Amino acid sequence: NNDAPGGGSTTFRKQLTYLQSFLSSMDFIRMKPDHSVIYHAPGLDCQALAEKGKQYAMALHGNSQGRVKLHLSEGEYTWTATSPFTGEEIEQGSFELSSDGIHQLDLPAFSEMIGLKVLAK
Repeated sequence: NNDAPGGGSTTFRKQLTYLQSFLSSMDFIRMKPDHSVIYHAPGLDCQALAEKGKQYAMALHGNSQGRVKLHLSEGEYTWTATSPFTGEEIEQGSFELSSDGIHQLDLPAFSEMIGLKVLAK
């Protein structure tokens, strides 16, 4: 139904709630656009916000080839993949980089879009 004040369907308003929840799970105000974090993402269009070395929020659009290469600082990280359509956490994990560099992250299968959050421990 599109009779709500300001327009937008119920589905769209739910998706905005999922986006708000995803972003508020981080210290969003400290983040800024960063085009260097996503080193290689075959088949995907990507946008990233980052507070380098601490927190990263990424939107990945397209059909997953099963991996993305991230350019990150040395450290331990946790990651969570979230569906923007349902708000559900699809998969999560952790990894460690012993020096600044590239980390290949194996992604869960998805089509269209996924939200990826990477946080330093």
